[in-house]
Amino acid sequence: MSKLFETLEKIRENEARPADGVRTGGRGGNSLRQKHRFFLLSSIITVLVVAVLWTYAGRVSHHRSHETTSLKSAPGINIQPPRKTIAPAPVHDPASLNLKACRLVNEKKYWPAIILFQKANRLAPRRPEPLINMAVALSELGLFGPAMEKFHLAAAIAPDNPALIRNLEIIKTHGITPDSDPTLNRGKKVTR
Repeated sequence: MSKLFETLEKIRENEARPADGVRTGGRGGNSLRQKHRFFLLSSIITVLVVAVLWTYAGRVSHHRSHETTSLKSAPGINIQPPRKTIAPAPVHDPASLNLKACRLVNEKKYWPAIILFQKANRLAPRRPEPLINMAVALSELGLFGPAMEKFHLAAAIAPDNPALIRNLEIIKTHGITPDSDPTLNRGKKVTR
């Protein structure tokens, strides 16, 4: 047992006393461990600086994208540039529905156009334009009977409408409706 105690005493003495060639204070010490700590600390600092700069740059560019720049033409006069986004037309506006349906007719998409003309007519039943345009779309499909009904409804609302008169004369020249149609005579009595 004494041999065991002697060995333990030697170990304790070696731990208390620094090894040869290794300094215990100052800049020396365990240089590999210090280099590792320095590298780790500098990496963490670099990541933090980059994160802060990236966040700041994002806020600045986001803030600038929402700014409205004003142009100065004369002292005291600010001219605002036009906005790039245009608000969509209201869905319940009969004029915009009629215009959209006319575009569909020009693209030869007659049935979707007829549906929009019907919606426009429901929203503004005293306007002849949706009825006239619906009649044109129906006649393009070869549905001349329903087309003539729509022309007659439009004539009851506005018998002197130029678009109505022009379309009815086109139909008359193609022989779709007889000459004695009272709609073509704009409400005048037909003499036989």
